[in-house]
Amino acid sequence: MIKQESLPESVISHYISFYCTEFRLTYTKIHASVYFLLTCLPLIKRLVFIEVGIRIIEMGTLESRERCETPRFW
Repeated sequence: MIKQESLPESVISHYISFYCTEFRLTYTKIHASVYFLLTCLPLIKRLVFIEVGIRIIEMGTLESRERCETPRFW
């Protein structure tokens, strides 16, 4: 039979503290990103609306340009 060795307590405590630190860092990152989104949401919304408006205008001009440039054989 294979003798199963248990990990030393210092290694176990090291892993536990590592995972707790990772969790704390992740929680802080999530909290910071949520705070950033809440404070910058109006600006982001405005930028998205501007970007979408520009894209719609560009698509409209492209479509009208394509309509004008396509040769029609009647």
